[in-house]
Amino acid sequence: MLKALIIDDEPKARRILEELLKEYCPDDVIVVANAEDVPSGVKAIAQFQPDIVFLDIEMPNYTGFQLFDFIADVNFETIFTTAYQEYAIQAFKVSAIDYLLKPIQIDGLIAAVEKVKKEKAEKDPQNHNQSANKNSCFAKQS
Repeated sequence: MLKALIIDDEPKARRILEELLKEYCPDDVIVVANAEDVPSGVKAIAQFQPDIVFLDIEMPNYTGFQLFDFIADVNFETIFTTAYQEYAIQAFKVSAIDYLLKPIQIDGLIAAVEKVKKEKAEKDPQNHNQSANKNSCFAKQS
């Protein structure tokens, strides 16, 4: 199970993303904390040691990119979640594993989580069994 942190200044955006993860990736991701800005996000990273940080870009006082100014050892994967497509190149320059535009599309979210699972399995194959390579996030059938 991947531990996730959501950093976004919009409470509704945090709530929606957490619900999407619970509904579509219940066996893969658990949201361990939410943060409303970069300073509280830095504290949550230290406290919870997440595997994934879902990170908004435009927030008051600090941008999502500035989070990395406060983190000496980045030992988590970053998935940017933003309404602004113009930051995509910059996001990948800070080693983001994915970049999701709001409103978040379910297929994109599932694919991003699968990328994190694959990356974690490649970095630490002894702690990940064969199920790490299978898609366990799923799209709801209508």
